[in-house]
Amino acid sequence: MGSDTLESRKVCTTPKQKERMVRILDAARQAFAEHDFHAVLMDDVAREASVGKGTIYRYFPDKESLYFAVIFDGVTELKNRIQTAPADRIYPEQTIRKLIFAVLSFLRQNRFFFRLMTLEDSKLRGGENPDRQRWERERGGLIDAIAQVLVEAGEAGTIQVLHPRTEAQILMGMIRAVRRYDEDLLTIEQEVEEVSRIFLCGMRSKGEVYSNEYASELQDADSV
Repeated sequence: MGSDTLESRKVCTTPKQKERMVRILDAARQAFAEHDFHAVLMDDVAREASVGKGTIYRYFPDKESLYFAVIFDGVTELKNRIQTAPADRIYPEQTIRKLIFAVLSFLRQNRFFFRLMTLEDSKLRGGENPDRQRWERERGGLIDAIAQVLVEAGEAGTIQVLHPRTEAQILMGMIRAVRRYDEDLLTIEQEVEEVSRIFLCGMRSKGEVYSNEYASELQDADSV
């Protein structure tokens, strides 16, 4: 993964500094992937990165800042993958499949990020911590990026996008559920196909159409 985070741009002005930052983030990523936050020692990160502990503190004031730098670095790369996933103007369903593949492949390759993302989601709106407030904004940015892909795919007219951010949240939830449980030990191709099928077509048999009349009945029942 890259190191073009806000933190790295502040302190990395030479190739040597950038290379050192990459080593620190790589070592921290590995440490936080394998251990709970409180079990990670800065001495171990420094040893793995082949730098002095004091060097880490020149880049990051404390362990929590390093932890969030790892998360924000992952957010930056995932958002980039979403935004650069190939679009298919003729067959927008393929655009959705490529989007799903981009996210699933990233989460498979960066299991640590999926774990940390799940942990931090459980702490959203958890106070005035600036890093957690930023995480909430960054997470919103990921959903916006997915929503934009859905909107552009919907402009072709063959799929209907009514509430882009809600539908982006649903799609991201499906992807994360597949990655979290993985009970059938599917290949990535099978995961992409399952999520695509259910998201695009629902659970009805081929040829069946969702009834708007039934949807109206549900609304009426809910308002009682």
